[in-house]
Amino acid sequence: MNRIFIFLVSISFFSSCRTNEIPKQDYSLIPYKGNEVLIFESNKGETDTIFLAGTKSFITATDPLDIFPTKAEHYYILARSSDPSLRGSKHRYLTNPMVELSMSENNETYLKIDFTAKDAWFYGDSWLKKDKLMAKPKISMELNNEKLNDVVVFEDLEKHYYDRTNHVEKLYWSLSKGIVRFEKKDNEVWELKK
Repeated sequence: MNRIFIFLVSISFFSSCRTNEIPKQDYSLIPYKGNEVLIFESNKGETDTIFLAGTKSFITATDPLDIFPTKAEHYYILARSSDPSLRGSKHRYLTNPMVELSMSENNETYLKIDFTAKDAWFYGDSWLKKDKLMAKPKISMELNNEKLNDVVVFEDLEKHYYDRTNHVEKLYWSLSKGIVRFEKKDNEVWELKK
């Protein structure tokens, strides 16, 4: 009798858990494959290289304390980029998630950008639902003799950690190219060159 009860409870538990998977069409929100090399150049003549280091995907419970948790899929583009906290002659690369696509408990797709580069860190809020991302105003800009009409600007309006020298004020995200530009305080501008 106990075995039958445990069996029924187990079936009830596993059938009540659902997994919110990222819809296939939403992967197009991230224009990277995970093997690109991004070279940025500043208006001061400096360069920095970011190596995309593959992808990572996993499923996790949205509320691990829930008796019948909803699970959600997460998808990352990993990047090897310069440690944003080191300055001067010191240098090292760190591997971290740069872009994330996630599903919520409500079955909504979110895009998150965690951008770091040489002495540059975007502390602002770049965690957006797909519909809000698509509704953001798009600007046009020219990049390497190519006109882009699908650029969204993320700003650190709260000025998180504004006193830090590595503070990025604006991050420019092209829906077709990914990160194409970022602006630090003191008019330092970095653009994607390759």
